[in-house]
Amino acid sequence: MLTLFDFIAVAAAARTDYILSYDWKFASESFPKPENCSASKFPVDLTDKQCFGLKNQAQVADEETCRQTCCGSDECTVWQWCRPGHACSPANSCWTGDDVDVYSCTSTQSGWASSGRGNGPGPAPTPQPGDKCADGSWCSASYDDAAWRNITLPHDMVVEGVFTETADKSHGYLPSAIGRYRKRFEVPASAHGMHVRLDFEGAMAKSIVYLNGVCLGGHGSGYTPFGFELSAANVSKLVRYGATNVLAVHVDSQVDDSWWYDGGGIYRNVCLTVTPPLHFEQWGVYAPSIVAEHTISVDATTAQAMLYPSIEVVNDGPGAISFTLTSIVSFGGAEVGRAVSVGLIATAQDRATLNQTIDLGTAHLWGITHPNLYTLTTILTPIEPVEAADTQASDVLNTTFGVRTIRFDATNGFFLNGQATKILGCANHQDIAGLGTAVPDALQAYRITALQEFGANAWRTAHNQPSKALLEAADRLGFLVWDENHHNGQPYEMELLIRRDRNHPSIVIWSLCNEVLCETNNKTADGLIAMGVIHKWDPLGNRPVSANNNDLNGPQTILDLQGFDYATGSYDDWHKRAPTIPAISSETSSAYGDRGEYKNDPASGHVTGYDTENPSWGQTTEVAWSAILTRSFMSGGFTWTGWDYKGEPTPYQWPNINSHFGILDIAGFWKDRTYWYSAYYKPEQPQTHVFPHWSWATAAEPAAPHRVPCEGLCHRTQSNGQTVDLWVYTNGVEAELFVNNASLGRKPVAKYSHAQWSAVPYVAGRVEARSYAQVGDVEPSSTDVIETVGPATALVMRPAANLAPGAALPANGVDVAFFHVSVVDAAGRLVPGAAHNVTFSVSGPGAVVGTGNGDPSSHVPDHAPARPAYHGLVLGIVKADDTGEAAEMNVTASAMGLTPAMQTLKVERGERKPRL
Repeated sequence: MLTLFDFIAVAAAARTDYILSYDWKFASESFPKPENCSASKFPVDLTDKQCFGLKNQAQVADEETCRQTCCGSDECTVWQWCRPGHACSPANSCWTGDDVDVYSCTSTQSGWASSGRGNGPGPAPTPQPGDKCADGSWCSASYDDAAWRNITLPHDMVVEGVFTETADKSHGYLPSAIGRYRKRFEVPASAHGMHVRLDFEGAMAKSIVYLNGVCLGGHGSGYTPFGFELSAANVSKLVRYGATNVLAVHVDSQVDDSWWYDGGGIYRNVCLTVTPPLHFEQWGVYAPSIVAEHTISVDATTAQAMLYPSIEVVNDGPGAISFTLTSIVSFGGAEVGRAVSVGLIATAQDRATLNQTIDLGTAHLWGITHPNLYTLTTILTPIEPVEAADTQASDVLNTTFGVRTIRFDATNGFFLNGQATKILGCANHQDIAGLGTAVPDALQAYRITALQEFGANAWRTAHNQPSKALLEAADRLGFLVWDENHHNGQPYEMELLIRRDRNHPSIVIWSLCNEVLCETNNKTADGLIAMGVIHKWDPLGNRPVSANNNDLNGPQTILDLQGFDYATGSYDDWHKRAPTIPAISSETSSAYGDRGEYKNDPASGHVTGYDTENPSWGQTTEVAWSAILTRSFMSGGFTWTGWDYKGEPTPYQWPNINSHFGILDIAGFWKDRTYWYSAYYKPEQPQTHVFPHWSWATAAEPAAPHRVPCEGLCHRTQSNGQTVDLWVYTNGVEAELFVNNASLGRKPVAKYSHAQWSAVPYVAGRVEARSYAQVGDVEPSSTDVIETVGPATALVMRPAANLAPGAALPANGVDVAFFHVSVVDAAGRLVPGAAHNVTFSVSGPGAVVGTGNGDPSSHVPDHAPARPAYHGLVLGIVKADDTGEAAEMNVTASAMGLTPAMQTLKVERGERKPRL
């Protein structure tokens, strides 16, 4: 009998996934934004008429902006704004439509302010599949792109722009962009007669793709994958096998797909997949498992389980074909089960689905502390006709899956593998300091581990289908995922999400939509259609369907799991209203604050770091999470947000260019609020954090780089002294504060709250906070100390957690290493007021690709090699050149007047995946 590895050795060459991330050419395309949208642009008056089939522009806040939004797109033919106080709904919503026959808008409904372009001269038509580029045009195969810039994917063209006050606030004041991409590559001669597919994992936002000067087609969503069958009869003749092909891609980010920063360009991977004519359908292997729950071990790590693969097979050959399907399950490299089936596809260009059963025996369960993963290797081998069996190689596909049980209970919350587990989640967008949305695959694990450091265990993919790499990292790291669809009312997008993501054990919730992205002409009916799609493609997943939309909740809800969008004070009433339906806080808190800031400053765009600030719809951290953690029926929640992000600079505007909501700042540094989460997300670890710092300017020693002006909750006294409000976060029950070894007494610490000493006289020296596990304990369970620091003398640099200590950076030109730099005094203490301009440099085979510091009002370009420290901290990002060779590179951080810091980074050959 052939072993798993024998099969792979025989057939591995039959399926090849080529990476197309390298050797791209890029040029930006300037575009006019209409400054004045005259009435003549929309001559058809549609007042009080409702059009259907339109797209909700959720980021638009007023009627005129709605009109301008449509005017700014050549393809938009109609706009509609729902004025409040009328029959139309939802009030204050903007809707636009491309290529809509405005004369079909005959439904009467009061409140719609609307007009259409009519049948006059319209915009230039969008290129259609099969259209040829004009000779000499940028998309033609012969075009000379030598002057274009060389880039490697992923690429965010918008983050390369300049912050501009007139640009859109919600997108972080970075102007939209249009980009042109070109790539030359050779399709192997051996691929002729095979099945060939070109796939884009994501391009923001509207894309048109050309191959050898002919349009393959376009895609209108920036978050969903799309691709083209290059071996299809109408396309195959375009492919030059064994010769150079030219791929050209036009990407327009003006077509907003969100109301937050979403970047622009080809920001996810592109690949070319070559398989035999008899092959597995894309995302066609479904690997659900069912656990015998009564056999789960006491420690919830093992149980008896069965696997029920459902496998879609495609025949692109010229006639009928029979085949053998062999499925082998392995764990830790050892086979644990297999199944063999014989299939027949009776006609050419057809497909079949085969279902199998595999006994996994005593399975190792996937969980938060033990993320065990299995591999299902499926092998297709032709049998008849004989010539196919002789000439066609087998198709081999590896699918990763996990075995676990999930259950949401209306009374007792969420259970993972039979154990009650509170979901301690964070909602997150895609961008990060220094890179924008062009986040390399390997960095997704760091974005998760940074949340795990303070105890989070779940990620909500707000508000869109995430990258594959994020889900793969969540699987490996034991991180739960709420997987969110972008738009309700678009079942095709939901199908893409479910089929691609359904084998990830980390995913425990499917989400229909978020807030206004749920709104359609009939969101309940459209929601039911989407749920039908989910149940069709994930029938055995046992994942509940939820949404972040309060209107969909209640006793008549279509949802399996009610998602409470804020409204913390309503939890009990809503539970009484629908006591049999499980519930979760799908979005909570929205507390805002900045690292190292202790006053609100609208002029500079900074918010105090004390947990006192929240928008009208949100709550402080303590209020929001105490409501969740004290109610067993609440399955958990998702803080808005885990990471800060560009755009939505609530509560301010320019010069503020990114959010303040994050538990972490956009560069990944902890805020004071982070320590509250750490204390109560990890209650088994005694913790204490006292703040703010203790390095204030005084009358005797006025403001200096190492002395912070006394503002906010640092108060000047009539005697020219000052007092400071000191807070302590701890999971102890009592806290005691010492200033220069003098006790200010013990205070009880209410659970999920903090201890506070108000108006403490400021005297330079030392502050110590001690926490006690029990009332009256003599020995503290944990302590924290802050001291008055001296002048800055040096920089200290350490690798961030995205690289393990001593680990090497692959020499692939894509993966990056993060370095955190601190400005310290002679005693090695962080200088909280330091704002030195820190320059990063690299010697060896690499380069600095970005910097960040967490300042929500910094206008330094993300890709700049130098950046001021923000309250003593700054981030540098480097990558190794694409040499494929082992080496070393020295990363240096320097600043005027300070001793520089240097780290030696090993560079390794790394895994070299096939590329074109």
